[in-house]
Amino acid sequence: MSPTNADLNKVKKEITRVKKNRPDSQRRRQMRRRQGKEGTKKQTPPHAQAQNSNKDPANKKAHEGDGEILAIKVLIPSSAVAAIIGECGVVMNTLRKDHKCQIQISKNETYPGTLEQICIMKGSLRNILAVIESIQEKIRMKCADQVGNDAFDHANTLRRNEAKIVMPNTSAGMVIGKHRTTIKLFPKHFGCQIQVFPKSVEAKAALERVVTVAHEDSAILLGAVRRVLQKVALDPHHCSEIKDEDFKDNKNSQIVRSPLKYSKMRPADVASRNKTKEIVHSKKKRLNPQRRLMIRRRQEKKNDLVQSKSEGTKKQTPPHAKAQNSNNDPANKKAHEGKGEKDGENLSIKILIPSSTMYAIIGSSRDAVMRNLIKEHCCQIQIQASKTTPATSERICLVKGRLDNILVVIESIQKIVREECGDERGNDAFDFDNTPRSNEIKIVMPYTLARKVVGKAGDSIKSIRKDCGCIIEVCPKVGIMEADTSLDRVVTVAHEDSATLLKSVARVFRKVAKKREEDREEKEPSLLCWVSREMCFKRLREEYFLTGEVGGCPTPTRGHPTADEVRKWATDYEEMRNFFFFS
Repeated sequence: MSPTNADLNKVKKEITRVKKNRPDSQRRRQMRRRQGKEGTKKQTPPHAQAQNSNKDPANKKAHEGDGEILAIKVLIPSSAVAAIIGECGVVMNTLRKDHKCQIQISKNETYPGTLEQICIMKGSLRNILAVIESIQEKIRMKCADQVGNDAFDHANTLRRNEAKIVMPNTSAGMVIGKHRTTIKLFPKHFGCQIQVFPKSVEAKAALERVVTVAHEDSAILLGAVRRVLQKVALDPHHCSEIKDEDFKDNKNSQIVRSPLKYSKMRPADVASRNKTKEIVHSKKKRLNPQRRLMIRRRQEKKNDLVQSKSEGTKKQTPPHAKAQNSNNDPANKKAHEGKGEKDGENLSIKILIPSSTMYAIIGSSRDAVMRNLIKEHCCQIQIQASKTTPATSERICLVKGRLDNILVVIESIQKIVREECGDERGNDAFDFDNTPRSNEIKIVMPYTLARKVVGKAGDSIKSIRKDCGCIIEVCPKVGIMEADTSLDRVVTVAHEDSATLLKSVARVFRKVAKKREEDREEKEPSLLCWVSREMCFKRLREEYFLTGEVGGCPTPTRGHPTADEVRKWATDYEEMRNFFFFS
């Protein structure tokens, strides 16, 4: 039975009604997008739920673990703040990116009762520990022999062996424990010193307290700090005095929101703090480092242009200013070219120079001593002006070139040291007793090369002493705790006659060149790397920037960067550098 016209009309009317009520295409797309977002809506992570439920004291255990978010304050000596921030904030930005933490340091504010500035950080427990490890390394470099004299320091304890954490009074109670049961376990398990300041009556009026942990070994110190932070994480109100505005560069934000009511503040501390403020105010009037560098480069270009016009010839580009990595593979730099010639191997040598002679070696803009040495002897010379070697007050001078040219450069540098130092005696950990600094040369090298200089059962070093009649020692010596943790050694050679001194140094350099030629890639370390993977990779990058050589972690520590990983990074870095340079 075929449908009638009336039935067809009814169907057409129904279709028309549905189409009128149906939304347009744009409206349908919006509805689909909303449904998709609601279907794939991200759920709140467990640690955020635990953080939002801080009002319920029964949920304190939700804060325990390495993945939980913490917000803490630590105290930093004023002398180490510049090293932690870095030039134009480079070091601090690197810490923020690498460890995914929020970090902020108070600008002109010091913690009451101290001369130290406040550093607040927020992130997971594991990342905060990595940041504290980096900060402690900077403090060890800048406060090597400084003894803490604040109200929160241990008596007769070096500041580099201490870590100070500021926390609310409730969190300090979690660290102390009932009847001091928790805090008594720290000396027993870690062998460290731990104190909570202030004590007794003043603690009741204080809103915040300072926990000071001290130990000579950095690894044990970090372990004790980790246990303290785990106890702080159990307190749901540990971040009550830290707000998100503190991490912004706001003038209105104050990191010291609830100062400690500590009555034993010394008048000498106030005077020195006012003096520090005057120095900071005078530095603000100076141009920033980037502006000063640009002005200095313009002046150098102007002087070079005037000199080239007067000579009538175009000035050639010096060897040290030519583009590095001119090979097809930038990561595989040949550091040992010319092996067939006598003293023709390219070496990278580090020596220590006194800080008082640094500007005499560099020279002024008119009489550039270091620039002339680079031109005459075809060597690359670089002095780390803003960084001193640990346990000394001396600077590192890197010299790269042929062995005979390096010896001539060191002879020129030693001549300047003799003129500037005179009869001044060295007082560092690597100096000989009652020996003038002008009669010494200090060479920094990895401990694998230092073993070659010493030789089997000390045969090589004894032969150098016998043939040249000089005094030679390798520091730190085997058996000391510092020798087990440090990756570098300092070889100190001393003699009154400059010719004999240079002859002894040449013997040491030939031992280094022979070791690198025999087994440059094979390393057999017997120690483990005590730094984190990020710090180890950072040291390998710095070594690549200084020497141009690619290498992995010298220890068989699991998870640390290998030579292939560093080579891959170096290749990517050079490709990016050439892209921006030639584009």
